Amino acid sequence: MGFEVHCTNYDFRAAIWARETPRQQVHPAFLNSNLFGIKTAATPAEYVYELEYAAAP
Repeated sequence: MGFEVHCTNYDFRAAIWARETPRQQVHPAFLNSNLFGIKTAATPAEYVYELEYAAAP
């Protein structure tokens, strides 16, 4: 992918409660996930996307 991860950090531990996934609250979850990395090469063509903007009414 041409990206080297140098460090990660997770802040604001949270418990997620949902009827669809019982006991989900016992698994670790975080509201913020931070990643610091450096771009080392060009992004492969299959991962490049074009943004599509809907026209405002």
